[in-house]
Amino acid sequence: MPRRNGTGAPWRPAGTAMARCCGSSRRPGSMSTAGGAATSHRGHCERTGSAFLQLVDAWQGEKLSDPSADAGRDWIRAQETAGVRQSTLRVRLAAVRALYAALRWAAATTADPWKDVRPAGRAAVTRYPYGPDHLRALLAGAKPETAVILLLGSHAGLRVSEILELTWPDVNLEVGTIHVRLGKGGRPRTVNITPNRSP
Repeated sequence: MPRRNGTGAPWRPAGTAMARCCGSSRRPGSMSTAGGAATSHRGHCERTGSAFLQLVDAWQGEKLSDPSADAGRDWIRAQETAGVRQSTLRVRLAAVRALYAALRWAAATTADPWKDVRPAGRAAVTRYPYGPDHLRALLAGAKPETAVILLLGSHAGLRVSEILELTWPDVNLEVGTIHVRLGKGGRPRTVNITPNRSP
């Protein structure tokens, strides 16, 4: 691998470390297991290699074998500023951490730029249920079957999976209850039907 400005010695150990990282877990087994493992390793190597190339581009002024104390944090903040999705950032962060773990294992570096660095995260968006006006508007244009689903969700508080599993024997109109066979955590529960309640 050619020398780059600011990177110190040629990074031949990086290729060695990545090769060892990607090839060190081979074990005898069935062909299907071996094929799945090969696919998994190939994807892992591609992500790690891509992360290495991104680092080389992003860390033009950094020595890759001995990055500055804030290099990892600055890299993450730059990703966040660029609008990278949290899920994508987690994948990239896992890849660069795996890369540096392999490099430390190969004695190419002792650096751990992301040891105490975490993504900033984003504030959770509070979602509120539909209000009575919204529900009335939905029911006004809904087919009877859809209206039943809306009412089971809004008044009985059933989840989508619980509504889809519901059968007539689960509904007791005389007592005014609905038996949910598979509730949260796979546990059954009984829900009271709200009689004559307008949306």
